[in-house]
Amino acid sequence: LVQSGIDPTTSGGISTVLASYTSLPGAAPTVIGPVGLDLSRNLLVGIATNSASVGPASLNLYDVTSLSAPIALAAYTFPQSPYKDNKNCIGQCFFAGDYVFAICGNNGVMAYKVVVGPPTPPAFLVQPRNLQLVEASAGTMSVTLDQTAAYQWQKGGTNISGATASSYTISPAQLSDAANYRCVASNFFGMNTSSVAVVTVRALADVYHLTPTWGLGPLSRPYLVADSDSKGQTPLYRSIACNSLSNQIYVISRTNATAGLTINVLDASTGADLYQLDTTGIAGGSIVLLAMGVADDGSLYAGNMSYTTPADFLLYRWANSAPATSPTLVYSGEPANQTSSLRWGDNLDVRGAGTNTEILVDAYQGTFAAILKPTDSSLGSFTSSFFTESTPSSPIGRSLQFATGNRAWQKRSGKDLQLYAYDLPTQTGTLLSNYTGLPASIGPVALDVSRNLLAGINIAGVSTNAPDTLALYDITDLSAPLLIATYNFPSNALPNKNMVGQVLFAGDRVYALDGNNGIVAFSIIAPAKPQLNVGTDGSKVILSWPSFFTGYTLYSASAAVGPHTNPEGPGVAAGNYYWVTNTLSGTQKYYRLQK
Repeated sequence: LVQSGIDPTTSGGISTVLASYTSLPGAAPTVIGPVGLDLSRNLLVGIATNSASVGPASLNLYDVTSLSAPIALAAYTFPQSPYKDNKNCIGQCFFAGDYVFAICGNNGVMAYKVVVGPPTPPAFLVQPRNLQLVEASAGTMSVTLDQTAAYQWQKGGTNISGATASSYTISPAQLSDAANYRCVASNFFGMNTSSVAVVTVRALADVYHLTPTWGLGPLSRPYLVADSDSKGQTPLYRSIACNSLSNQIYVISRTNATAGLTINVLDASTGADLYQLDTTGIAGGSIVLLAMGVADDGSLYAGNMSYTTPADFLLYRWANSAPATSPTLVYSGEPANQTSSLRWGDNLDVRGAGTNTEILVDAYQGTFAAILKPTDSSLGSFTSSFFTESTPSSPIGRSLQFATGNRAWQKRSGKDLQLYAYDLPTQTGTLLSNYTGLPASIGPVALDVSRNLLAGINIAGVSTNAPDTLALYDITDLSAPLLIATYNFPSNALPNKNMVGQVLFAGDRVYALDGNNGIVAFSIIAPAKPQLNVGTDGSKVILSWPSFFTGYTLYSASAAVGPHTNPEGPGVAAGNYYWVTNTLSGTQKYYRLQK
């Protein structure tokens, strides 16, 4: 800390150093950077910046009655959690009357009031959140305090050995880890206890899983060509479509940005190449074709990427997937009737069949989306009805999916999962829900609401030297999605800066394409369910189920249809089974195991 004299009559203005104080911390792990002084109170505040691996930055308070020997009074942590590096120690702090204000680069702004009396015990700025885990997975709870303190995590009110950091990680999760957790914080000024976080752990047998069926790595097929842009901004294969009627997968690819278009037909069960669709006459747009979808009647639809003024979005239709079927141009124009330059075609979704076919598209810029519908039973011409989305459609790496009725899902890399409704007569869209529980690294997603499943592409980044992954979530509670498992793409991550890709649920399968990183296919494995065995022994009814299935209770009812609300008990464990014994009563009983 240096005090200098200022002489405004001297060239340069600043004279020699009057005093230099060396007693403030200036070496790792704590380095005091910017400071503020209030000499009327003999106080100094300074920002202590750490590396992210050490811990959060803090605003430290000192008594400087003797500037050569400052007395540390307290330290107050910045709110950013987890702490972000501030390599150049950028920040500012100052006194303003009875207040102190401080900013730490990347880590937030704080304000405090200067008061007389002993400091207060540590307070929790961020409380631990409830945590849902699948058996053998991992999860972390964390807290943020207003000042420096010691941490002690507790499970069921009992200290956890070694759990003395601001966060506590459970890995690998076991069923016995399900409990109430809290954190106790203490320092010289007292102690405080966080709110309780409830950790639940679901057994592996109780959740869906994926098992690989086939995968195609980058360059493994002629049409899975390398991106000519070293930054991965323009993958030459971007989207896939699935035809359940013909059990086929379609992959659009190009040999460069504007030429060499192919639509490659694969066997959906094995990934084997079958043939290529006819692309005669397809042209226009700066990247020819991007997205594709399949109607319920097996018709195929694909759109170009338009970026002209006004945009000329082209939509093509194949009546079926036979190799000799030629595409028909069924729409050409600007879907939202705008005169400005909007980019359409990065995404689309198709539902319905025949004259009930609907195609959902949106623009990269602005807030426009549109529904394309056929004008008559010939399906040779489509019209567009547009509406405004609640938020802009960018960036490029995103997904669109019809929900029920006039609703749709959208997920963009770095953004939340959104459910919105649209009203075509008023040309408006309304955001219904904004779900914040998915990581920012999740880009395009697909939802299977019948199974409460979501699958999304997690972009690992080239610097990690690890492959991108397909993450599977249980979305029974969409506000707190439960990560079930992650599944690797075929090779270490290649550049995909715009996070371009697509995920599809198709019956009992999941397919995903990650731009520049290949294609993966999985079968969906349903949770195992116990078989209830029923037998008689004289005047008794004996019921049993395998002991591998824990947490079940046997219920009964007087009718097969309707709720089973009469508890018969969780059973008595003996051998490899749980057992329940009933006495014959002469009336009907219907039994069901429920968890």
